[in-house]
Amino acid sequence: MEADKKLSPLRALLQSLSASDSSYESLFEIDMGKRSAPHFEWHYDEVKAWTEVMAAKRQGKIATLIIQGKERFKVDEVKELAMRFNLTMDKVVRWLRDEGRPQLINVLAEKQREGRMKRNGVNTVMEKGEADLDLGANSTRRRNPILKTRKEYEVALKYHPKLRLKKSFDKAHSEVRVFFTLQEALQRDDVDVSKFAEEHGLSLSRAFDWSSEENLPKLLELLEGFELRRLFEISNEGPPEVPIKSMEDVKRLLQEYPVLQQDSYENCEKYFEVKDDWSRTQLELAEIYRVSKDRIVKWRSGQGPQVIAKLRRFEQERIMSEWAEHEDFASHRESIDDDSIEAQSRTTFGGLHKIPQSRVQEISLRTRNKKWTYDGLIDVVEQLCKSLPNSTSRVFYSDFRSDLGVTPEHFENLEHLFQLSRNSLEQAVRERLGFEKDDGRLRLGFVDGRLYIWKPDLTPMRLINAYGTQFFYFNDKDELARFMAEMKGVLEGTRKGGVCSTIEHLNDLLPQMTSKSSDISFINKRYNRVRGDSLSLLVDLSGRVLADFKGRISKITGHNGQGGIRNPKFPDGEDLRILVARIVAIVVSDCYLRPNGAIEYFEPEIERIRIVERILKEFGDIELKPVYIERDNVYTSCFPSPIGKALQYWSLSPSDKTVQNSGFDPALIESSWRASGAFMEELIPQDGTVKSSRMSWTHSHALHPGNKTGKFGAFPIISQEEASLIIEHGKPGKNCRRLSMGKLIELKGKSHQIAQIAAELEKKILKNPNNLINNEKRIAESLGVKVVVSPYSIRYHQKTARVSVSWVARTANIHEAMKLAMVAPPNDVKKRKIMRASLRRRIHDEFANNGIDLEKWWIEDE
Repeated sequence: MEADKKLSPLRALLQSLSASDSSYESLFEIDMGKRSAPHFEWHYDEVKAWTEVMAAKRQGKIATLIIQGKERFKVDEVKELAMRFNLTMDKVVRWLRDEGRPQLINVLAEKQREGRMKRNGVNTVMEKGEADLDLGANSTRRRNPILKTRKEYEVALKYHPKLRLKKSFDKAHSEVRVFFTLQEALQRDDVDVSKFAEEHGLSLSRAFDWSSEENLPKLLELLEGFELRRLFEISNEGPPEVPIKSMEDVKRLLQEYPVLQQDSYENCEKYFEVKDDWSRTQLELAEIYRVSKDRIVKWRSGQGPQVIAKLRRFEQERIMSEWAEHEDFASHRESIDDDSIEAQSRTTFGGLHKIPQSRVQEISLRTRNKKWTYDGLIDVVEQLCKSLPNSTSRVFYSDFRSDLGVTPEHFENLEHLFQLSRNSLEQAVRERLGFEKDDGRLRLGFVDGRLYIWKPDLTPMRLINAYGTQFFYFNDKDELARFMAEMKGVLEGTRKGGVCSTIEHLNDLLPQMTSKSSDISFINKRYNRVRGDSLSLLVDLSGRVLADFKGRISKITGHNGQGGIRNPKFPDGEDLRILVARIVAIVVSDCYLRPNGAIEYFEPEIERIRIVERILKEFGDIELKPVYIERDNVYTSCFPSPIGKALQYWSLSPSDKTVQNSGFDPALIESSWRASGAFMEELIPQDGTVKSSRMSWTHSHALHPGNKTGKFGAFPIISQEEASLIIEHGKPGKNCRRLSMGKLIELKGKSHQIAQIAAELEKKILKNPNNLINNEKRIAESLGVKVVVSPYSIRYHQKTARVSVSWVARTANIHEAMKLAMVAPPNDVKKRKIMRASLRRRIHDEFANNGIDLEKWWIEDE
């Protein structure tokens, strides 16, 4: 509004003029001596063009639309004006929006204002002397610019690296550098703006705009806005406060920003009525106010209509602009140094290794200067792989263009051949090296003339492998940009350009060297995320470990980005093995693992749930929210799906473990004495029974899947006759018939027919043991504890027609029970108390003689 008032006298003058040259010349009768100023003719023509453009808009010759509070114009009309007056389209749009005007107009406006004040008896003194038409060092500059020098600009980029993720960054960055080159030359007073424009490929219009610091390069304007907000928040401990608590606040701000009055603010009235109304349900409010339920949810959470967000943003920008007018930015900015993100990006981390050029030339000598063939390429890649060290988690490369001196014609043939036959070539090399066809220990990629060879570490107890199908979200775009700048340094010498070019290079490489083939971006700038198997390669390329990303990753989730693990932690080594052992014991006991990774956890004791939650928190911010199911007298809660996906990687089968009789690989756990103890510590509280003389635990699996026959590949093991035996001779239970193993043995002494069926049923039971309980027996025995496993009952479930057999694992005697209690005390308050009472003496010396020092938890204060 104030800008309109300042323009109005000059605008009225211009509007009164005709289009004749003589009329334009009358503008400069204030001081005709200025016609001798440098580049006057260009300024004069620019004023004429501005007057014509503004007249066309005023007369309705330019179609104008208001979209999201901003004026929009037809491209064809803007283009026609730009061509007629030899201007850039950007400048025409700025003029039409009243966001800029020729420098000469500013000078004349100031002269007119000074003249009026003198006529009214007011004496004025220009701060910097009489205004000069020359757009040189003494011209009118931006009011208190935030980024005055090239160094300040480079340092500001370090604070806002997300700008480097834009595709247009490299070009925009070059423009800003040219801008500061011009400013530095103007300060030395040794530049001809016209000649400078020609030398740097600028239009004369843009060069003069930059010389007067008007119409700045877009990147510089954007960065100044970001930096202004950052410095304001540092100085004022947060952003500007703009409370909008009522419709009165909305109406008041709309008076300040009338451009937004064209936005609908009907929803604002509804928002203020709804946000604090808790007397009705969300559905009721949605029906009353005729909006969606989702909108009600957003309003109640404080997310108001868009016009409120716009008003708040406009007002914040006004407050920050006023603050900036008289602020010394240097006092808020850290000392300027050369530690810019570009300097960081040149750092090498040692994860990517170049194969010596001499070795590549020696191997490929027989194919040099010849047309590359498939067999010849296999020979070269095989020999290169054989020449590499055996260590894993390393990436090697050779640049065929520079190392082999391949001609452009031959190189194009080579690149086409590799991409056309990459999969078969990779498999052929694996076979020659003695690997299996799909062995993941060798992966190849070819991008921008570089052959990459990756030898990944596929060790199961490597968390990044277990999270391979999940997505890692960086904290924000700045964090992703910093990591990509590091990768730019690692991949130095690939595509020319900045961070965005590096991402393009990696997005071409990652699909070739990871297990997922897709047309989506593997490094997704929109969501700031990288898929786990892709991050595994990036980690090895950069020579880092996953733990280096703690604090840089905000969450790990599935493809839809929902839920997941917030602020993840990355345990490794023995700590990870122990945690995995605990989680596996919990899940195989009282959880249902779904194929999508979701885990439902059932537990009757709330204290035990809190213990499990503390274990899960070693992986990140995980909170269990138990819900009580009265019918079953149990609490249910959910683990985040990345945990479930990791467990599937660690050999746990999803879905119905009773029907599938699925087990797990005990080698993951029993190889570590501490991990085996941790497994048993969690198993006994979940599935176990603790008495003073023994510990035991149970599992069941199906011999007849009933109504799930065929599902999960499960089919009946027992016959209908054997199922009928259970129904006829079993005792009634809750929705089932239960036949004990003792009773089954007794039936073997009955009539010939019954005895034959009973014997056959017993044989099938013993021939099909429970896989879980046998896995757990192995783990217990790895601790030196003897365990006896046996079936104890068989049930027929009437609702599902399923037949299941229950197995029990028991410590062999009281001596073995005491040993298990010492080495793996149950991680449960009640069960630990029972064992404490039995462990005041006894077995400790046996462990000491074997060199195992145990914590004497049983003699600590309760």
